[in-house]
Amino acid sequence: EDGKDVIRPYTPINHNEPGELHLLVKTYPRGLMSKHIHQLKVGDQLEIKGPLPKFDYHANQKKDVAFVVGGTGITPCLQVLEAILENPQDKTNVSIVFANTSTADILLKDRIDAAAASRKNVKVTYVIDKPEPGFHGETGYLNAEMLKKYLPKPSKDTMVFACGPP
Repeated sequence: EDGKDVIRPYTPINHNEPGELHLLVKTYPRGLMSKHIHQLKVGDQLEIKGPLPKFDYHANQKKDVAFVVGGTGITPCLQVLEAILENPQDKTNVSIVFANTSTADILLKDRIDAAAASRKNVKVTYVIDKPEPGFHGETGYLNAEMLKKYLPKPSKDTMVFACGPP
């Protein structure tokens, strides 16, 4: 943009697939990089670097892991969640509070619901600002009462991740 590099961090939504990189990139009207990526055609090139690990998860590192996420903030959460699910010896309790504007905005919902259905120690709560008829979950903006209700109590054996818009 105007002769300057545009750099944005994205979290792969796949792992353990040598030679493949899967990204979830939502286009935003004013998103310079997201619009650019969505306009790419087969054969176009995009300069990338990484991976740039931010957190080294180990099985049973904590008793409880909680995620407070919104929109595309689900992607880093998904990496830790799937690391927990891959290991049958990992007994970590997982709580996810996932806030979105509408049900149509819930990214990777089938994948998240399947993860929750696969283990009794994984709980997901959806929070929708503008709910459609038939939505079962919390409504309105994410607030402190919802977090107290659905997340584990703070302790030395609890880790909380937050990712998404302010």
